[in-house]
Amino acid sequence: MSYPEHKVDNIHVATEVFKCFEKHKDNFTDFTVNVGDTKFNCHKFVLSSCSGFFEALMRTDMREKSESSCTIEGISPEIFGLILDVIYKGSEVLDEENMLEMWHASNQLQIKFLVVDCENVVKERINLQNYWEIFTDAKLLDSIDVTTRVKEFMVNNFSEILESNVFMQLSLDDLKFILNHNNFLFETDFSVQSVLKWTCSDDSYLAATPKKCLSSTDMVKTIFDRLKPSRSAVDVVTLDQDNITLRRSHLGELLTVLPLQDTTNACLAKLMNNRFVLSNFDAATLVNQIAATRFDAGETKSFNEKTNENQTFTNGFIFNSDSTQSTENKPSKTTRDRVGRYCLYGAVLVMACMVAIVIYMIITSVFPTSCVFLQRSAVEYSQKIIPQ
Repeated sequence: MSYPEHKVDNIHVATEVFKCFEKHKDNFTDFTVNVGDTKFNCHKFVLSSCSGFFEALMRTDMREKSESSCTIEGISPEIFGLILDVIYKGSEVLDEENMLEMWHASNQLQIKFLVVDCENVVKERINLQNYWEIFTDAKLLDSIDVTTRVKEFMVNNFSEILESNVFMQLSLDDLKFILNHNNFLFETDFSVQSVLKWTCSDDSYLAATPKKCLSSTDMVKTIFDRLKPSRSAVDVVTLDQDNITLRRSHLGELLTVLPLQDTTNACLAKLMNNRFVLSNFDAATLVNQIAATRFDAGETKSFNEKTNENQTFTNGFIFNSDSTQSTENKPSKTTRDRVGRYCLYGAVLVMACMVAIVIYMIITSVFPTSCVFLQRSAVEYSQKIIPQ
């Protein structure tokens, strides 16, 4: 005889089990957990079933197992009480005030399901007031999911991050992640300024507005003043000289992440005149390549129009001039190459003549008799071949 399949309501069963736990929570306890000055009477089976920490404790022949008691450090009695409420009652106790402490405690006690719940709550409640604390905790707890979520938050709020003390605390990898993210929609000039600030190479700022590439409604207000070092003692980040030198060594690596071909002429000119860019081989090479490519593509307008400086851009270099040359009067690349080769040939010929003269003078001074004989022979030979 067959019976129809009966589906068990798991939620109902779990609810009833929690009711039983709550009803007999203080009965038949066989283990005591000391947290601070508070003692919690618990059940070995319940603790070891939910916590990897207690499971390992119960499976070993340690003193705590024989004494049926242990002491927990690094967790407050209030937080441990909330954890027991979750285990015994299934209570929803997580909020913005206790989520980070609960997250640390659940990691310490290795309560996997509670770790997942804490991470989900933390990711939902990231804001400008707590994102850096969450980011630091996520790295400490090795939570890749939360770390990535905070980085994405910093991408979307980069203009606010830039003006805060946090920006200078970002690591190289964190900054590269932000600048290279698909949702980082700020203009390249703005990105260049950010890199110069982080590498402590921002001795010359560009007065630009950090514009996103979506629409005018997404434009944020100017950050020219934000880029200047803050005078507030709270916002100032002190970097030692070794740290500054290390950051400047990454200038070329960071500029490589950016689409420098999209920079304005004004920004490119500033980069080419920046002393830290010029002292960094990778950065200087990259910037000059972009400049040379732009010139070859026909973008030969003077930077005077963009930077209000008496400078002209030619073949990847900046030089001063009293007037701006027109594009029509500038020779083509083929013509420049041909003239360069002719100049090289001429220089080689002049050098050869100078070497011959020097050799002749040496021979004349060392062997004067031989030289007189050679001169007479040359005269006689010329008289024979040249008609009178």
